[in-house]
Amino acid sequence: MRIIKRYQNRKLYDTETSRYITLDELAHLISEGVEFKVVENKTGEDITSTVLTQIIYESEKKKKKILPIDFLKKIIQYGEESLNDMLEKLSLIEKANLREAEKRIRELVKKSEPRADGGKTKFKEILTTAQTGVQEIEKKVDEALQEAINRIPGLGTVVKELRQIRSELDELKKDVNKLKKRSSRS
Repeated sequence: MRIIKRYQNRKLYDTETSRYITLDELAHLISEGVEFKVVENKTGEDITSTVLTQIIYESEKKKKKILPIDFLKKIIQYGEESLNDMLEKLSLIEKANLREAEKRIRELVKKSEPRADGGKTKFKEILTTAQTGVQEIEKKVDEALQEAINRIPGLGTVVKELRQIRSELDELKKDVNKLKKRSSRS
């Protein structure tokens, strides 16, 4: 992990490139996905979150509007609860929704075996409904988290969790499509 030292004069020193860097350059590193840690030179204290907050502040001052006002209000409203904790909870809620949808789809599939008396059409309707449900959950995940994660630097763990959710959704879609194909062959 790349180490950035902050000196008493507030200058940031990149130990990997052996040169001073600006907040803008640090923001650029973030946009490139470079993992780093900012430490106070004298004490070794991790001050990464403070420096990231500074980057957001400077961007807002320049009218770049990184974060929606409602989101900023939520951060203040939750006070002691860290932003990371807040986003992790949101991620857990979405994972629970995904598991619930997956469970309902499996129950529907078990209940709706194709029958000679026209049950095949009902089976296809249920599969279509299940696929629509998966798409709705995917949309909710994207709407609730995508903007915040894309605009807030340093949330690598949340991004990993979202990738896992995306992977699970893709697996679920594949299962539904397999069932559709199997149903259409019957």
